[in-house]
Amino acid sequence: MDLQDFKNRLIVLIVILVLSFLLLLLDSIGVVKGIYSLTSLVSVPVRLELHKLSYKVNDLLGVFAQISDFKKDNEELRVKNQELIEQLSELDELRSENDSLKQELGLEIEKEDWMVEGRVISYDLSHENVLQINVGTDDGVREGDVVIYGKYAIGIVKKADSHFSKVFLITSRASNIPVRGQKNRAVGLIQGDVGLTLNMIDILPDEKIEEGELIVTSGVNSNYPSDLIIGIVSEVDSNPANTTQEAHVEIQLDFSKLDYIFVIRGQQE
Repeated sequence: MDLQDFKNRLIVLIVILVLSFLLLLLDSIGVVKGIYSLTSLVSVPVRLELHKLSYKVNDLLGVFAQISDFKKDNEELRVKNQELIEQLSELDELRSENDSLKQELGLEIEKEDWMVEGRVISYDLSHENVLQINVGTDDGVREGDVVIYGKYAIGIVKKADSHFSKVFLITSRASNIPVRGQKNRAVGLIQGDVGLTLNMIDILPDEKIEEGELIVTSGVNSNYPSDLIIGIVSEVDSNPANTTQEAHVEIQLDFSKLDYIFVIRGQQE
């Protein structure tokens, strides 16, 4: 039964009740003869309407009860859903840590004692080009230790406290990293520059280097081990008037999105 039907039936019932009351009142003062038979006749539809109305009321009460049950069930589902979301969040975080570990170490390599896992807690990419990480001397980290992400060179520890360390990125102007081209093996030095571009300098004029070539650390006279990725050559300046060649190298990582990193300790114990 819809709401309009319920209202119509209620109006009819009220009218019948009013008429019945008037008839009873007239009978009490002797105005109408045979009022009892008429009242009985009128009361029949009243009883029928009351009977029908009672069913409708029960139906409505049942609907209200179902709505209440639905609300209760919905609230329970909402709470369970929230719990599942929290559990998924925890699983995603664990998966992120696990993926980072796999990426850093490779599937076939076990973490060595000389590799310290840390997390980036702050960064300054506009002035000093530094990161701060949550591991320090109490974790075995020392100044000069190299920081990596997977196969990528990130920077070098310049200051280490008990629980935190300051890392100068490879984009820092203080960078002076021996590197080579992976394809043509030309060697040079990487220096930081503005933005995401690095300068590879001191490339001998008879060495070949080309755009799109991957630049990696050479491992020679450096704290950086060999074959860590620096970036990709975007432009080569090989002016014959210059005694050496230069190349612009673009890094492939967004340092502002780094999360977990590894520190390669300079001295194995």
